[in-house]
Amino acid sequence: MGWEQKPGASLLGESPTPTPLPEPSLASALAHGFAHEVKNPLAAVLSNLDFLLQATRDAGAPIDPAHTRDALLESLAAAEQIRRIIDVMSALAAGQSTRATPVRVCDGVWSAARRLRESTAAAGHTLKMDLDPAHWVLVGEGEVDQITTNLCANAHEAMRDAQLSGEIWVRTMVGAPGFVDIVVEDTGPGFAPEMVDRATLPFQTSRAGRGGTGLGLTIVRAIVESRGGTLAISRRIERGARVTVRLPAARPER
Repeated sequence: MGWEQKPGASLLGESPTPTPLPEPSLASALAHGFAHEVKNPLAAVLSNLDFLLQATRDAGAPIDPAHTRDALLESLAAAEQIRRIIDVMSALAAGQSTRATPVRVCDGVWSAARRLRESTAAAGHTLKMDLDPAHWVLVGEGEVDQITTNLCANAHEAMRDAQLSGEIWVRTMVGAPGFVDIVVEDTGPGFAPEMVDRATLPFQTSRAGRGGTGLGLTIVRAIVESRGGTLAISRRIERGARVTVRLPAARPER
C-alpha cells in the first residue's frame, strides 16, 4: 500500500513551512563576479593560443609574422586585463582600494572599446564615443577600463536580449566642480522603473537565467565610491538607459 499525500500537506498532516533560500555569501558573490569579469579576456587568450598552436602544427605551412605578433599582443593585453581585474576584486573583497593615480579618461575608454567592438558590431550595435583628451581622473590602474567595459557590456546585453539594434554612446564632460563625468547611454529597452533604484544592489538583474549575475553595476559602484565618486542611473526620454559615473578630476601627469 502506497502513501497518499494531499497537495500542501506533509506526511505528518501539517502544512510544510517553506524554507527561505539563504542570501548568497560574500565569497559566492565575489566568485560569480570574478567569473563574469574574466570570461571575455580569458576567451581572447584561449582563442589566440589556439590560433598559434594551429599555425605551428604544420611544419611546412608558412607562419605570418604579423598575424603572430597581433595574436601575442592581444593575448598580452587580455592577460593584463585579467591581472587588473584580480587586483580590483581582491581590493574590494578586503574593503580596500588600489593606489590612485592620474589617468586620462579617453585611454581607459578606448582600451575597453577595442575589445568590445567586435561583439557589439556582430549584434548590430554601434559603439560611439565623444571623448575629451583633456579629461583626467584620480583612480586605480585599469579602473576606467573596467567601468567602461561593465557599463557598455550591460547596455549591449540588454539590447541583444531585446533583439534591438542601435547605438551605445560613451561621452566625457565636466561634471560638478572638481569632477569629470563618464556618461554611457544606449538606445535599448532601458531600465524597468522598479529597477532604477535597485540596479546597483548585488544580484539585482533582469537577465537571470541568461548569464546575468547582477554584479556588474555593483562592482562599478564599489569602484566609483571607493574613489569618492558617484553613480547615477536613469531612463532616457527617447528610449534606453543612461548611466553617469562622476569621478574626482586630476591634473595630467607630466
